[in-house]
Amino acid sequence: MDVIVRVNPREQIMDDAGAGMPRTHGALCRYQVMAVGTFLLLVTCADLRTRARWGWGRLATLVLDGVIPGLSFVVERRITREFAAAVAS
Repeated sequence: MDVIVRVNPREQIMDDAGAGMPRTHGALCRYQVMAVGTFLLLVTCADLRTRARWGWGRLATLVLDGVIPGLSFVVERRITREFAAAVAS
């Protein structure tokens, strides 16, 4: 005796659509967190540039410092030293 299994096409479509929802939601949330973090980085760097009266090149360095891993250790130390010297004088 053979067993015949019938699959309702609507159920299959609903199962496929429902399975993709957590992935889509996770990707959207991850994108939103990344966008907010990037915006905060840009605002913080622009504020520091305005207060310290630095040029656009220094602003670009600060932004890249926040984006490229490893560069932050080198650039942050140098900028902190220069900023402290400027405040002290």
